[in-house]
Amino acid sequence: MLMYPEITLLVLACLGFRAFHVVNGHVEGEEHGSPNSAYIRKYNQMKDMVHNEILPMLKVVECPKLLRRDIALIDSKKLNGNWFLTALTPPLGQARREDRNKCIKATLPRIVARSAMEEHVISTDNDKFLVIYRCEKDDDSFLMVFRIHTRNKKPTVVTFKRALEILRVNNISESVVVRVREDRATCTNFSE
Repeated sequence: MLMYPEITLLVLACLGFRAFHVVNGHVEGEEHGSPNSAYIRKYNQMKDMVHNEILPMLKVVECPKLLRRDIALIDSKKLNGNWFLTALTPPLGQARREDRNKCIKATLPRIVARSAMEEHVISTDNDKFLVIYRCEKDDDSFLMVFRIHTRNKKPTVVTFKRALEILRVNNISESVVVRVREDRATCTNFSE
């Protein structure tokens, strides 16, 4: 039996608070984390899920020329919807289309995610790419784009629905309609 149970409990409580503080993105010497730390965590969560769950399931490889920039090199003040949109979406000009990189396609697919309780619908013309979007409804709305190239010549719609189901189960689905155009991607809840 410990002689000072109150002190022991206090020490354990302090250690637990410190661990929670570090896990949530706070750094030694800073009173509070960056205002973008929540976005960084969401970005990394989505990135890990795509690489660890969706890619292996679809037997796909990420396009070599669509690799994301190191997030640590991006100015934290610029880490917003525009950054995600420009950093994760490659140029779609004529010169890019003529590139030998087979990961670029002139006509992009369309994804409609109605709600977490309903099925996720993906257009039937999506035979090469799976484009996953994330759209927040609050004042800090942002857009995340992942473009994936599959080895499967004709992946079925069911295959893509299963991939989207992983996102739904992990709470990364929104009631939102996303429209994709050749020059940019827009979201109904994303201020243009």
